[in-house]
Amino acid sequence: AEGRDVNITGDAARHGDIAAEGSPSNDALKSYRNSIGSQEITLRAIDTALEDYRDSTAVIDSAGLRRLHVKRDSVVLLLLNSRRDFINRHPSSVVSAMFALWEADRIHSRHGLDSLSGRLNTDVMPDNAFLRRLRRRAGNTPR
Repeated sequence: AEGRDVNITGDAARHGDIAAEGSPSNDALKSYRNSIGSQEITLRAIDTALEDYRDSTAVIDSAGLRRLHVKRDSVVLLLLNSRRDFINRHPSSVVSAMFALWEADRIHSRHGLDSLSGRLNTDVMPDNAFLRRLRRRAGNTPR
């Protein structure tokens, strides 16, 4: 991939837990990770607080719970926009294909998936598992 051996590792359940080695995209990925670090920390803190609410037997502060959900939604949107920006700035990166696959989970139309795939430079990007899964997903999605 990308003209050399690349090793991308991560946990599908924890999108922030990824690493790429041996790739020109690695510097871009490191920069991206540094730029979103504080947002990921905030998101983990909010998720922990929401778990505490779920596990609590005390009376729930509904206004506080609502504020946590609103804050979480805004952080998730910032992270989504950061991934979209990465895709736009690095359309031939395998990491962009991985981010596009993550974003595909939010898209429920063939047109939306085609638009997402169209932002990737697949003429330059070598075939990879992320692209194959994205194409398979688009083929199984109604127009």
